[in-house]
Amino acid sequence: MKIRAIWGPVTIGIFAAALGFLRLVLGNQSSLTEVLWAEDGLFPLCVRAFDSISCTFEPFAGYFLFVPRIGAVLIETLPISLWPLGAAFFAMGVTGLLSSAIYSALKAFGVSTFGSTAAALA
Repeated sequence: MKIRAIWGPVTIGIFAAALGFLRLVLGNQSSLTEVLWAEDGLFPLCVRAFDSISCTFEPFAGYFLFVPRIGAVLIETLPISLWPLGAAFFAMGVTGLLSSAIYSALKAFGVSTFGSTAAALA
């Protein structure tokens, strides 16, 4: 893969992550330091109380969310006061990676740059 071909997906991923960051900061100033959604705190607590294997692969309340559970394994290593920040940055990273993948896939299928960018950022 040419270096020039990497810049499009990387730029889209960074821009998508930055949009997520701005949405959090502009929506609620304390969202990066104080706000932690239920599953973002529940899964790291499970990892801390039990172990990462059982908390990652066992269903909870009838559903199985794999990506937040992988994030929980990483977030659990932080001090509990930093869990909201860790969860936000993990979510921004996932958003950036998925946006890059969407952009790359659409470009590979022959969609225009504008169309691929619009779909990846949506």
